[in-house]
Amino acid sequence: MLSADQDVRQWRGLLGRSRPVRARRHARAPARSIAWYVTAAVLIGALMSCSVDHESKDRLQKLESRVAALESEKGTTSAAVAGFDGRIKKVEDDQLRQLAKLLTIQGDVRHDSIDFDSAGKGYSRIDSPTGTLFVSVEEVKPYADGSRIMLNIGNPSTATYRGFKMHVRWGPRFDGDKQTAAGAYMQWRNGLREGDFAFRETLPAGRWARATLTLSPGKPESLGYMEISGLETDELSLLDRKKR
Repeated sequence: MLSADQDVRQWRGLLGRSRPVRARRHARAPARSIAWYVTAAVLIGALMSCSVDHESKDRLQKLESRVAALESEKGTTSAAVAGFDGRIKKVEDDQLRQLAKLLTIQGDVRHDSIDFDSAGKGYSRIDSPTGTLFVSVEEVKPYADGSRIMLNIGNPSTATYRGFKMHVRWGPRFDGDKQTAAGAYMQWRNGLREGDFAFRETLPAGRWARATLTLSPGKPESLGYMEISGLETDELSLLDRKKR
């Protein structure tokens, strides 16, 4: 039979031996939990990384496909625009050729304008609202920064004209063919200088008369073309048969 003191000592011994075991068990538990969480975090991160990489590749492939489609559309559009521009240019060239031809026919048939170049000689017919006149260039001389031109104007009618006016275009000569190079021809025409000129000279019936025309700027060496149009007379008088 054990005494009370022996029982107490025995229980204390048992308790003393068991405490370190429980302490060791409690100390290991947190370490295992931390390792498990770290492993889980690494696995989750890897899975998320794989998912993100896969989505990024899909998006990149879609963007590359879209860029390729846009480049293809751009090439098709550029070809269509180039073809359309070509057709527009052809239509414009045709219209310009028709206009150049019309200007030539109009001058030849209606005789409402005449033109001279630096090598031109002889006279040309021009019609005014009151009758037909003939014009020729007698001489061209330098004058200040331009040219002074002596015109011969013939009046074949029986009417006498006192005072007249005309519209004049002038500039360098066009060296190309206005039918085959219609665009260049119209550009050249638009670059000509022009102006209205009035004269007080009398154009007697059945005779030639002189009139001086001054064009500036336009030195004789650069004056290769001159065009006269819109000729109109101010006063007209007819012969009185009673005075014959």
